[in-house]
Amino acid sequence: MPIQQNKVVTLEYTLRDNHGNTIGTTDGQDALSYIHGTNALFPAFEAQLEGRRWGERLQFTLTPEQGYGERDERLMQKVPRERFKGEDIRVGMSFRRGQGEEAVEVIVVAVDEQEVTIDANPPLAGITLNFDVVITGVRDAGSEELESGQVIAIDEIYSHKPPQ
Repeated sequence: MPIQQNKVVTLEYTLRDNHGNTIGTTDGQDALSYIHGTNALFPAFEAQLEGRRWGERLQFTLTPEQGYGERDERLMQKVPRERFKGEDIRVGMSFRRGQGEEAVEVIVVAVDEQEVTIDANPPLAGITLNFDVVITGVRDAGSEELESGQVIAIDEIYSHKPPQ
């Protein structure tokens, strides 16, 4: 069965930067499942998988523009230290800034006595993404999955009893 719109695709992957450093992997973890064609993943990622089949292995690269975008230095901001009201702020901490759908995750990149520098760029912004992917499953998405946009684990699908 080829990968196309509304198929549940399960895959294992390793993601590396251009220096060969592993950024993410499913190795030793659950495989990744998504509904193809629903913008669950980057469009360029899904385009690489379109028409492929179970068992295929492929390697491909996404440019920053196809992935998390280029870094935007305007998303770096210095905030007066006093705004944190005595909190123990450390480099690497992250928190949400803003409210509702407008909220963005920011990461603390520098701290001194006067200021805290935060970065609202996605952590992988500006990075070329090199994928090594193995397709481990392709199936039709069920009606519940299409309605919710969420993949239901196959064992849950078979454990559901039809309404009486």
